[in-house]
Amino acid sequence: MKGFLKFSPTILFAVSALILSWQTQAKSSDAIKYNEEDFNKLFFSQIQTLKDRGCPEDVLVILQNQHDEVVSNAQKMSFFEDNVPFIPVISKSAIDLKKLMNMVQVGDKKGKVFIVVSALTDNIKVSARPYYIYNVANGKSLRGKSPREAERIVTWDGVRRCLTVEETIALCVHTKTLSDFNLWAIGSCYSAGFIPCLWYMHSDGPMLSWDSKDSYDDFWATPSCLK
Repeated sequence: MKGFLKFSPTILFAVSALILSWQTQAKSSDAIKYNEEDFNKLFFSQIQTLKDRGCPEDVLVILQNQHDEVVSNAQKMSFFEDNVPFIPVISKSAIDLKKLMNMVQVGDKKGKVFIVVSALTDNIKVSARPYYIYNVANGKSLRGKSPREAERIVTWDGVRRCLTVEETIALCVHTKTLSDFNLWAIGSCYSAGFIPCLWYMHSDGPMLSWDSKDSYDDFWATPSCLK
């Protein structure tokens, strides 16, 4: 058609991803301001949450020893609305995945595992020791996007990445996200071509299960963090 401009799918995707990023940040005209005291309170409240939910002492010690580094890193960052400055992550090599899911609580219900743990693998290399992730977004701005589409949007500029299973569990332990919507853990994969996910059913409570990368629903989202 005369006068009709054609753009490649790559350009159109980059533009849509950029627009989504602007929309996400537009919820707050400026980055949320935190001071050192705020970071200290967040750090030790997270440690206390883990302690209250039965985290072994040796794991707590490893996390507590990272305090100075974590606070120092966070002070160099800017945070927009709904992003958590940092969250402690415990790998399934440090604590059994069923015990990790048991730390996820919605009301009086505790998380359960409904997958074969040995069929889980990570798409990215992460520490086997307890560690921290930064500038964590719960994925609210990506609700309604399929995991495949959300992954492209999150990673298009090389700054952020999607969360693994253990990181998504950590997000659910330290926030109330799972009370609002379900989560895909695209940083991990399950069996042949599937992805693990965390979701909440009022009758059964929080569950770790699996889904297709091409699924989409307004009640599902894809969380992310800085690389």
